[in-house]
Amino acid sequence: MATLNAFLEVAGGHDGDKLLPFMTEQLRSQFATTAQIWGQGDFDHVGWQVTAQSRISDTEWEFQVTESCRDWGGGGIFYNHYAVGMIYRDGRWQVSRFDFIER
Repeated sequence: MATLNAFLEVAGGHDGDKLLPFMTEQLRSQFATTAQIWGQGDFDHVGWQVTAQSRISDTEWEFQVTESCRDWGGGGIFYNHYAVGMIYRDGRWQVSRFDFIER
């Protein structure tokens, strides 16, 4: 899904404000304070992998994605897991859910 790929590309850059245009209005309001601190972690983004997807309806999908990261100090790879919901609304796909699952 092109919108999911574009969203994840921006998320990998850890600029929270750039994530907001992809989101539904409700999610933007919930994520606004998180966006200000997004990317202040002490790690580098390596890549994303969609590990599961589920079609809820013609206009709604759920994805599980894994982010590969590397510690700044040259340490090993670690992984963050997220649930991402997508909904087709107003003629375009939007992110309706972006939840951290575990590290």
